[in-house]
Amino acid sequence: MLDFNCYVGAWPFHPLAVETFEELQELHKKNGITGGFVSSIKSLFYRDYFYSEEELYETVKGTNYRQVMTVNPQFPACLDIVRHGIENWNIAGVRIAPSYHGYGLDDPQLEKLCCLLKEAGLPLFFTINLEDVRNTYLLVPKPVPHENIKKWLHNHQDLTVLFCGGHINDVETLKENIINHPAAFFDPSGLRHYSFPLEELGETACTRLVYGSMSGILCLKSSLMHFEMKEISDEQVKRSASGVDFLAKCPGIK
Repeated sequence: MLDFNCYVGAWPFHPLAVETFEELQELHKKNGITGGFVSSIKSLFYRDYFYSEEELYETVKGTNYRQVMTVNPQFPACLDIVRHGIENWNIAGVRIAPSYHGYGLDDPQLEKLCCLLKEAGLPLFFTINLEDVRNTYLLVPKPVPHENIKKWLHNHQDLTVLFCGGHINDVETLKENIINHPAAFFDPSGLRHYSFPLEELGETACTRLVYGSMSGILCLKSSLMHFEMKEISDEQVKRSASGVDFLAKCPGIK
């Protein structure tokens, strides 16, 4: 089993239960997870994220974890850093967080980033939400309107996208657009198992499910309970946990 949405690093405004890579590995091991696609919290908050990404590369190198680079496309050196990551760090994708960085989905720099990822055969990790809204302090994210996401996704049919951290209203609103896209997927990290069982999404939508926990920002067990409580078929659990369908759409991941 793999975790396709996990993090290392400290959150600026409150402590996290899991902050170091060693703590993440231990948490995963206790829950039967053998590896993951990991991002740096530092990169979310650094203007120049080259050094935090270099640090992440050195941290996960030689392990069962893959680096997902977190970028703000508006930073002038963004594309150069991503190219460096592809050529030298063997990154497995790029994460964006427009609700935190404050740009629109029609931003020309974002379009250039999408073109670069398409050429490289790498996925875009589209972060809808991050921390629990009850913990929001100083930095208040501005949600991207669903209609803007729908339009953007429609215009990027040849880009593989994993939507991360979507809450119930996000996933229910976007699920038809995800289903109708050739290579769009979502993770359950923003869906609390006790308030929204996965079967309510419908069988077809769950074929686009890829397991991601958003640990250490959120509680891993809350997302894992969707699988442990048999909310979807054993076959779909297996496919989601391995990410086989998602990875098939990512030829650049080596």
